[in-house]
Amino acid sequence: MRINVYAEELTDEIELASKTVDAGTDQERVFYGLRWFQHSSDKLHYSEDDDDRQAITVWVPWRRKSGHQIEFVADTLRRMADLVESIPDA
Repeated sequence: MRINVYAEELTDEIELASKTVDAGTDQERVFYGLRWFQHSSDKLHYSEDDDDRQAITVWVPWRRKSGHQIEFVADTLRRMADLVESIPDA
């Protein structure tokens, strides 16, 4: 799957999202996501109870000791930022 997002759609608003789920035991598990909001249609609305704004959310591993280390996400995002910085002026 490929997802294209155009620069005109991006905002500078980001947040750390979280979702708590029942793990099937007495423990709850909290998942975290990195959310980057996009410009949304004026037809969509936002309130504390209902946030319909468009966003890109990257969910990260729920624990550091999983097979897919959380540091992998941080390292990849840093490398992406380095690529952005390397784009020559036109």
